[in-house]
Amino acid sequence: MSVSDRRVSLVFEGSEGTSSLFMKIGGLLQQRGYRVSMVGPVDYQARAQNLGLAYVALPGLEYKTIMTHSRAVEAVGAGDLPALVHFLDEEQSRIQEQSLYTLCQALKGFEPGLVLCSSRPLHYALAIGNALCLPVLQLTFQSPAIQGVPMVGDYLDQPSWYGQKERQVAKFLSKSESQVGALFGQWLGAAAKFWPTPRQLLALAGPQPEFPLLQSRSMTSIFAEMRSWCPDRYFETPKLNMFRQLPDNVWEVLPFHIDLMSELTLPEFSKEESLMIESLMTTDEQPVLFTFGFLTAGHAAETTQLCVRSLYSTQLKGIIEAGPTGLCLNHLDGMGQEESILKEYCERNVVLVKSVCLARILPRASVVVHDGSTFLSRFCMENNRPQIVLPVFGEGQTNASNVVNLWIGRSSPSLQSTTPQWLADSLYRIAFEQDTGFFYDYKWMWERFDEEFLKNFIKSPKGVKMSSFINYRWQSWKTSNYLKLTSGPGARDEAFASKLGDYWEKSISTGIHLQRMEDIRAAVGRRCCCGPAAAKRVQEEP
Repeated sequence: MSVSDRRVSLVFEGSEGTSSLFMKIGGLLQQRGYRVSMVGPVDYQARAQNLGLAYVALPGLEYKTIMTHSRAVEAVGAGDLPALVHFLDEEQSRIQEQSLYTLCQALKGFEPGLVLCSSRPLHYALAIGNALCLPVLQLTFQSPAIQGVPMVGDYLDQPSWYGQKERQVAKFLSKSESQVGALFGQWLGAAAKFWPTPRQLLALAGPQPEFPLLQSRSMTSIFAEMRSWCPDRYFETPKLNMFRQLPDNVWEVLPFHIDLMSELTLPEFSKEESLMIESLMTTDEQPVLFTFGFLTAGHAAETTQLCVRSLYSTQLKGIIEAGPTGLCLNHLDGMGQEESILKEYCERNVVLVKSVCLARILPRASVVVHDGSTFLSRFCMENNRPQIVLPVFGEGQTNASNVVNLWIGRSSPSLQSTTPQWLADSLYRIAFEQDTGFFYDYKWMWERFDEEFLKNFIKSPKGVKMSSFINYRWQSWKTSNYLKLTSGPGARDEAFASKLGDYWEKSISTGIHLQRMEDIRAAVGRRCCCGPAAAKRVQEEP
């Protein structure tokens, strides 16, 4: 094998998950004896240096700065998605030429034998690869649907490869072919004569490109095992050994496995952040994870107060990703007496970190709160984590409704209309539901609900948590009348909490009253138990 055949360039842009996977692949290929260069976001340059990889940073949008621009804040506040998209397109066009120049020079200078590329910069990499006679393969990571279980990716809007080919490649050829062709002539020199025609580029963008000189095969599985994530400590965690079948449009250079739960880089957190996260993870109560995209940067103060006040109301612990949005405790200033109370609570129970490695923290979180990201919705689904969606507008609204329809979480109409009381109520309900599995165990519990079982259950850890939950819901309903016993999404839950809360108060003072069990059974009308008929009876009762 020639020297050039041992060189691989990785070109990627995208989310935290995609970028982390490309970083791992770069380290694994280097361990296999390949010379690896990477072209990606500037945020990952330090991590590539830790691995000893040649890294070229692409210029990108500084979302934290851009989203505080007056035009962006105005568009987000008014819910005007076209205006925001138009503003971002203008900002993107200023750096597009520089990005293309950087990519050209990086691939031309390294002269790789293979280019592995993510979906976003694929149309540029294909054009450059065609001009330089370099094989370019798209590397995607998708989890298929389990037989009989629909995956969230089947419902949420996601940029498929065919849509990518039709939208970006066609737009790239039709609107800027002459302009970018002239730039290629300047930046690639003699190789610019290989500037592709639309037919050539679309042929390269087929479902399965073939390069006779490249021995590539379809990757059929990914092996994942949950391991320690905190330095100098190893936690006894449940092992997650599984093989996920992948689609045929995923290629690999060598038959290697990817460990989704471990990192090949240095710790992403500072020593102080690592100790705080470790203290949260070692407690019995799993923390709540808050992570938002750059669209919330225009109103970081409101988002910070919403997250912290909801955590304080429910007395839950939380991890807040503050990187792209500018969330910080300084936004609690000026809240009067409540300011000192919230800051004192955050010192012991809340961690704000610049960036969250989802592969490490998300599987351990009790609830994930986000703004409707397709990637996060799919990742929560794959890891069986409940989620609360606080969409801003646009695609997040569609994803939020799909999350509710699939019964994998809750959502508010929009981030601006979300109140701390609503979020606190949702957090407590879903966190309790995830911890005890009580709502999912309705049918199992009612079938064996005898006196001896109920006595033992009340004393068990599950019973203690359920008692805390019922008292919270019962007191909240009696004092604030937050959810009334009417038709609606929360009606059946409120009826259940009301009747069972009343029964629980009497149980504590007078013992077990099994004569009320029929009333409790009638009050339950959720998911896997009695169904709509019971809910109808509840609404008809005085």
